[in-house]
Amino acid sequence: MSGFGAFRDVCYSSATIGACRLFTSAQDKNCELQGIQLGTLRILDPANTIASVIALSGTIYLGYRAHSKYAAVGRKEMNLLYMIYFFTLISQILALGGWKTDSMNNDDAFIVWPSAINAGLVLATSWILMMNGFVGYQIVEDGTWLSMLSIFFSAFALFIVTAFIGLDTAYSWTGAFTQGDDLRNTALYILAFVLPAVSIVLYALLVTLLVIRTLSQRKPLGLVWGGLLLFALGQVFTFVISDPICNGTNRYVDGNVFNTLFTFTAMILVSKFWSSITEDEWEDFEDHY
Repeated sequence: MSGFGAFRDVCYSSATIGACRLFTSAQDKNCELQGIQLGTLRILDPANTIASVIALSGTIYLGYRAHSKYAAVGRKEMNLLYMIYFFTLISQILALGGWKTDSMNNDDAFIVWPSAINAGLVLATSWILMMNGFVGYQIVEDGTWLSMLSIFFSAFALFIVTAFIGLDTAYSWTGAFTQGDDLRNTALYILAFVLPAVSIVLYALLVTLLVIRTLSQRKPLGLVWGGLLLFALGQVFTFVISDPICNGTNRYVDGNVFNTLFTFTAMILVSKFWSSITEDEWEDFEDHY
């Protein structure tokens, strides 16, 4: 193993990852998907593309239902989470789906830019989730401009930094993030892998403490930790057992499709958790539509 901050071993044996597509020499994978050809259009990962479209549709529904909870604590903050997650899924389709026509074969921009944006949005989504964990503590009143802007601009700053480092890694604008033999880029490694995972775990810990302190029942915690378990399973499919899946399906499917579905299901559980600890029920406001 190349150690912390090195992408070579991670990218070689895992499913296709947006951050890995920023390294020109990381395209050599142990099991590369062959994709499907539709006329002049080649789709590298059609299974994950379909899963992402399903998750997109489900995210719209979650946002719609959350919007109807007019008096619920953190309603606007949750809708911000759904919105950024929605754009993350779009960037995932473009970055990992491998959509290319014959005329794009020599244009790396169709891979690099969506991949850098995807890496930034993954961190932004997990950061906003973590910030939602603070909302219940009412350090800042939920739904106010101060609450919304502090969450949005902190996530936006992380998105810009991550996307820039990703693009600089690919294009060597500053020369600060050169691609060595082990593809070591500690800054991108932390932003793409470590911080998202830490943010998600912190969210689970924050809301667990909130439930223990303020609620008499503990059932909502099963939703939170169930979501965390599903997220962890998605990572296992991406980083640990993707190659056996890829080889077993003749290079048509890898771990990404399972990661997408597990992550979206985790998002559903987070939504149900939030709904269960707020005072309003979905049905209370259905007559507004």
